[in-house]
Amino acid sequence: MYGQSGDQNAQAITRAMLEMARGLRGQLGQRKVALFAIYGALGCVLGALLGELLFVQTGKPKKDVCLVVDASGSMSGAKLAEVKRAATNYVRRQERGSTQLAVVGFGS
Repeated sequence: MYGQSGDQNAQAITRAMLEMARGLRGQLGQRKVALFAIYGALGCVLGALLGELLFVQTGKPKKDVCLVVDASGSMSGAKLAEVKRAATNYVRRQERGSTQLAVVGFGS
């Protein structure tokens, strides 16, 4: 299984577990509890493998951010300049493509 892709590994594991289940099925006959456990384990392994593959493909979640800036008369001068600097620094720290950003200004 070394040197194979994730899909090939998942297929190889699935085939091996199905073969094991088929072999035990013939030997167990009416032992439904054992078969239930084997098929349950197979389902867990497949779910974990598929979950890992999907997790790797999705990457980081995107986020939506709305900056609301008070530009009223009480924020004039140094206060407004500080808010602008803070907003600018925040925007620069965001990863490109992972954040949608909106800026809303309000004032009197």
